[in-house]
Amino acid sequence: MIVILGPTGVGKSNLALELAKNLRGEIINADSMQIYKYMDIGTAKPTKSDFLAIPHHLYDIAEPDEEFNVSLFNRLANQVISEVESNGSVPIIVGGTGQYIWSLLEDWQFASETSDSKNFRQVLEGRLESEGLLSLGKELTCKDPESASIIDLKNPRRVIRALERLEHGLRAVNPRPKQPPIVKNALIVGLFMPRQCLYTVVDNRLTRMVEGGFVSEVNKLIDIGYEPVLKSMNGIGYREIFEYLSYRCTWGHAIDSVKSRTHRLIRSQSNWFKSGDNRINWFDVSDTDMSKIVDKVSGLFYGRS
Repeated sequence: MIVILGPTGVGKSNLALELAKNLRGEIINADSMQIYKYMDIGTAKPTKSDFLAIPHHLYDIAEPDEEFNVSLFNRLANQVISEVESNGSVPIIVGGTGQYIWSLLEDWQFASETSDSKNFRQVLEGRLESEGLLSLGKELTCKDPESASIIDLKNPRRVIRALERLEHGLRAVNPRPKQPPIVKNALIVGLFMPRQCLYTVVDNRLTRMVEGGFVSEVNKLIDIGYEPVLKSMNGIGYREIFEYLSYRCTWGHAIDSVKSRTHRLIRSQSNWFKSGDNRINWFDVSDTDMSKIVDKVSGLFYGRS
């Protein structure tokens, strides 16, 4: 199989599409936002014509109010990979969600969720509503200051997950081992460009998203009844546009916030996909034509022993 990773906006989906055409491949999503239905524009989901041209998997598989996590993704993705391979096609995994990508490549193992863990999460969610996020953040900082220093304490999902891990006797943040072995026959391809150039690319993409109906997309989600407290509605752009539509901020502030969060995501993704990781075949898309990258990756794929 081929895995295409890298920061948001760098061109992973375009490469996946061209490789799939060349190699008789099928594309498997590894983006934690593109799993959701009704959230197309703001997640930069492939177009309808892309879906018609090449088989795509694990897109639009969850309702915006449905719970979804890396464990569930891992199970579903491994099922799809087996099905694609049994059909004689090449699985092409593409996405920028580090946990999803490495859970497949490093064959992470997941424990079954118990009723006790579900109950504890419900308690935390109740406290979030009654006490506020600041209270939970202070508790996390008190119990595990080192982990709290690297967690986004403004993200309720991450804070709750960290407290859950502490409750089960684990560290709030799960440290990844340095370069564990990857699953057999996986060709890992990474795309990158200079960071400031990428910032410009994603800022321009945001303009196109807005022109393409991003605000209307958020409005439709609100009309359906999806609340801003949902994990999906906390996605970059969705939260800010919701706040704008709720008269909680100006349009300019909303746009600036989306850009800032996107830039922060890019920096975060660089921690998951490190330039010094020799398991990854890196390509600079700023000085290499995409067609040449397709040819080089195809050569790497066919040249494997």
